[in-house]
Amino acid sequence: MDDDNFETTLFEEGLVKITNIKVDFGYEIHELANITSAELISVNETHSGAHAVFYIGIIIACIILGNLHIDSFLEFLKYGFYLCGSVVLLTLLGMWLLPPDTVYKVNLVDLKGEPEISIFRTGDKSQAQRIVDTINDAISRRKQL
Repeated sequence: MDDDNFETTLFEEGLVKITNIKVDFGYEIHELANITSAELISVNETHSGAHAVFYIGIIIACIILGNLHIDSFLEFLKYGFYLCGSVVLLTLLGMWLLPPDTVYKVNLVDLKGEPEISIFRTGDKSQAQRIVDTINDAISRRKQL
């Protein structure tokens, strides 16, 4: 009896399901026969939280400036300069204190040797590593048959 005819689940977590026949990411399915390897790539993403703080700070500064009873344009510029400067400094401080988000990507290399970028993305390195290890193990088992 050929084991290849029976689909056996090797890994299942969340939307990800890896069998001896296919890799299912919940939104995209790849035949294991068309994959030569899987690789883990880590990417440092931008400070999305710092950008949000910056824009929220600018909005708050504009609201504060709009509610101040300012008699002259120079006084308006002075308060605006201090408020905007404070927002920029706090944003820079946040970017310095908070490290960028690290995202782990699982790339599948097809038979042509071309990686399919960002097949799966997660912030959990151990989950991504388990997925890569399971796919590579399934590929090596398939080659032994």
